[in-house]
Amino acid sequence: LPARRLDQLVDRRAAERRVTDQPVEQGARPRALRGHGDHHVEPRRGDAEFAHRPVPGRRDEVGLSLARGTKLNIPLPPGADDAVFAEHWPEVMTHLARFEPQFIILQCGADSVGGDPITHLRLSAASHAMAATQLAQLAEHLGHGRVLALGGGGYNRANIASAWNAVVEALLQS
Repeated sequence: LPARRLDQLVDRRAAERRVTDQPVEQGARPRALRGHGDHHVEPRRGDAEFAHRPVPGRRDEVGLSLARGTKLNIPLPPGADDAVFAEHWPEVMTHLARFEPQFIILQCGADSVGGDPITHLRLSAASHAMAATQLAQLAEHLGHGRVLALGGGGYNRANIASAWNAVVEALLQS
């Protein structure tokens, strides 16, 4: 879908920032919410292979121009686990609910799961399931039930399988 057609994007990737953020920052309709590793921390491997990757957004990056206040970045500290994620997640839900989205896209990056070779986070599949469950509940509460979960990020195949399976199971049970 073109950027102007998307309504909400919840991005769970830990290590990347993509060009698709640009329309959001400059005033297009989508709202972007990011939970990611602290951008001041170097990739765990620290080798040249990952040196070209852009860093996730800072807390003070809230959108530009007409989009100011629509973007939420939450840099998680190195070693952040499910408890830290759960502490910050209500802020994401409050921010998202304020806009009453007509459609929710969940970008389920498994690079936030402990053991990923390029991040410093230690979330488990349970955090992914919790996010999926609560987003599905919000979509139902808003009367449309529309949630699209997309894979992304993740450099440990076992983590990818675990996180994405948890998301699919959570959505099926919601």
